[in-house]
Amino acid sequence: MDSLRLSLSSLFSLSVLFAIANPAVPAVPPPPGMSFQRINLQVNQRGNKPFQEGIQQYNQQDYQSALASFSQAIVQNPKLADGYHRRGIVHFQLGNLQEAIDDFTQALTLTPKVGAIYLNRGIARYSLENYEAALEDFHRSVQLLPSSADAYANRANARYALGDKQGAIEDFSFAIRLNPTNASTYSDRGAVRNKVGDTAGAIADLNQAIKLNPNLAEAFSARAEAKIDAGDQVTALDDFNQAIKLNPKSANTFNKRGKLHSTLDDKESALEDFNQAIVLRPNYMDAFNNRGRTYLFLSNEKAALKDFDQAIKLNPNFTQAYFNRGKTRYLLDDQSGAIKDFDQAILLDPTYGKAYYNRGFVRSHLADESGARADLQKAAELFKEQQRPTEYQRTLQLLEKL
Repeated sequence: MDSLRLSLSSLFSLSVLFAIANPAVPAVPPPPGMSFQRINLQVNQRGNKPFQEGIQQYNQQDYQSALASFSQAIVQNPKLADGYHRRGIVHFQLGNLQEAIDDFTQALTLTPKVGAIYLNRGIARYSLENYEAALEDFHRSVQLLPSSADAYANRANARYALGDKQGAIEDFSFAIRLNPTNASTYSDRGAVRNKVGDTAGAIADLNQAIKLNPNLAEAFSARAEAKIDAGDQVTALDDFNQAIKLNPKSANTFNKRGKLHSTLDDKESALEDFNQAIVLRPNYMDAFNNRGRTYLFLSNEKAALKDFDQAIKLNPNFTQAYFNRGKTRYLLDDQSGAIKDFDQAILLDPTYGKAYYNRGFVRSHLADESGARADLQKAAELFKEQQRPTEYQRTLQLLEKL
């Protein structure tokens, strides 16, 4: 759901192995961009020269100087709530998320009924993936700012991050009623609707988002995903192309387009996209995993192994990367290494039927009939519970051959 983002607007100027696995998609990624709600808590601060200098420096994007000025303003007036609030915004811009939260909290201690500060602290907490605390702040901002579309849209994102998709859709819908011209909110609601299987509703929302803002790259990317789910891969590719044209620095979109190219059996184009995703985001574990999968399809097992190694280095709990590396090691005749990787995949996800199947398959080739049978029986049990009849029948067939 990397198309989701917090949409705040400023109030002021201020018989073979099973196929390799797809990567796990993060529920919700860090917000790509924030614009805080800024308010004047104290009407007259003309006598506080550092405060005024801090505002000017912030508007000039001289954040280090603004930080020093707001700090000096707070020394001059320790009860200057707006000083803490604005310094918190500067800390956020500098990536000092915990410091931002501390300043927002101090501002709320001094002025406990300002919805914009709750909303901004919620953004910082959301960015630290503390979604429960962010949701609490967004709840409070909705109470204090009942006419703020941003408050509802941000609460929607926190609800989605916590798995409450229907609650997210309800909040996005309320935000749209409050502000029916915000393209990003339609885009976000469309992305969530697609996740709950409402493909038609998703595409309708994303069409509206693009109508309102033809330059909204995230809407084209989200519509491409919805079109894929609707079986329209050709025009989905057109949407990914447009999204990249509008935002050529989006690693996520290159990664998604690469997956579509791979599905369309254009492996070379897929490799180009995964390469570019990694150039843009060198620590992009999903792109390494996807590129490894593509190398494996092209029978370049050694290159695949390097990519899966890197994906696991970046995330030692990356279940699918262990699974994929296990298959790669088997193809490179490293059967003991393959079993170790399938062991780890199962340890991370005990319901991973394909990992049990593949480990059983490798054990059968090592003449470990009892181990193979136990794994295949467990795989069959899981496939039956998960209502996966094709995998279930395939497992039974292999069991009969033991």
